[in-house]
Amino acid sequence: MTIERLHFENGYPFGSSSKSLDFAQQLLLRNINNLQMLPEGEYSLTPSRLKNGSMEHNLVVFKDGTAVYRGLPNDRNVGMIELSAREGKFKSGGRFILIPQDTEVVVISGTTEDGNFGIYDIILYLPDPPQDQMI
Repeated sequence: MTIERLHFENGYPFGSSSKSLDFAQQLLLRNINNLQMLPEGEYSLTPSRLKNGSMEHNLVVFKDGTAVYRGLPNDRNVGMIELSAREGKFKSGGRFILIPQDTEVVVISGTTEDGNFGIYDIILYLPDPPQDQMI
């Protein structure tokens, strides 16, 4: 079991007409060779462009290959959008998300330098392959 990260320093442009989950899945598939395994430790995932923004993004990866994502607001009027297959729902305040118990994928996004919307990180849980499929 591992926690993997796909990072885009300047934010990967996100088309407003795209479906969020479909877009993130396609982006992940196109960049599968760029995944970086995160060893045990604590990581600041707040994009450098958004350091003075309204949300801090942190990840703690544990030895057993699980993790906790923490979205910590810098302002009480800040929240997050929780995505499902059909819609996104805004929820105010911060979030603590257990990976993989709550979800296997966390997407960190925000505005890009040109003022559009972009994806900065995709955090992904990869389980171990079944024993009968190991070489």
